[in-house]
Amino acid sequence: MALRPVNLLDPDLARRSHLHRIGRRWLLCLVATQVLVWGGYAYTSRAVLGPRHTVQSIPAADHDLGLRIEAINQARKSLTQLQEQHQAIEAIVRHRSYARVLGQLSEMLPADAWLTRLDADEPKNLAGEAGLTLTGMARTSEALGEFMDRLSMASPFADVSLKFARNGHTGTEPTSAGSAAVAFQIACRLTGE
Repeated sequence: MALRPVNLLDPDLARRSHLHRIGRRWLLCLVATQVLVWGGYAYTSRAVLGPRHTVQSIPAADHDLGLRIEAINQARKSLTQLQEQHQAIEAIVRHRSYARVLGQLSEMLPADAWLTRLDADEPKNLAGEAGLTLTGMARTSEALGEFMDRLSMASPFADVSLKFARNGHTGTEPTSAGSAAVAFQIACRLTGE
């Protein structure tokens, strides 16, 4: 007995299956074509036409940069003004505090001498050196000499010189009756140390 192949499938089913396979292939080709078309559009609009839009926006960018440059120049100008003000303030602040100078003078004054007037000139140079004139009284010439020696050796004082020294009672100094005091005036320079 010979076996014969028997086809149990419906012949329409085989034909429909074949049509489905062909339809799926065409659908796949259609989708692939759409992907290629839309991908090409995206590429041309962003990569090819994008720089053209940049070229068209150069005047706007140039205007924006011009505004930024103007703002930077204004900031530089205000910075220059602030630096000038800072230098002026530093020149003022750089000069030593007169409270410190007065404290040093009070420590240097002997017990027999006192100041009646102190004049300070404005600093005449950038080093902060100012002129100082001390006017006062001393009970003895030795007290005046001791004060001059102490001033000459002190660090913030330079070019110490005696302008005048006069014997005589002026009535304003606290001396004992009948004693003659020495009126003096000393000029010196405050250094920037």
